Amino acid sequence: MNLKLVLKQGMAALRAANIATYQLDARLLLQFALSKTYEELIFHDDEIISITDFNNYQQLLNRRVKHEPIAYIISK
Repeated sequence: MNLKLVLKQGMAALRAANIATYQLDARLLLQFALSKTYEELIFHDDEIISITDFNNYQQLLNRRVKHEPIAYIISK
């Protein structure tokens, strides 16, 4: 699965949970999970994500879906 698709799925999950900032939060969590910058996500959106990284991202998303503040999740 590539980064673009993973990000879209993350946005959909957060939107379904009524997270108002679903786009920003999904991107920030993916950046955090992969230790990538915003620019790296944009320019390498066809990059394939590993199963481990995908699972880490899903765990972060699950915390946000439960309305845990993004700052607590990424410790910033």
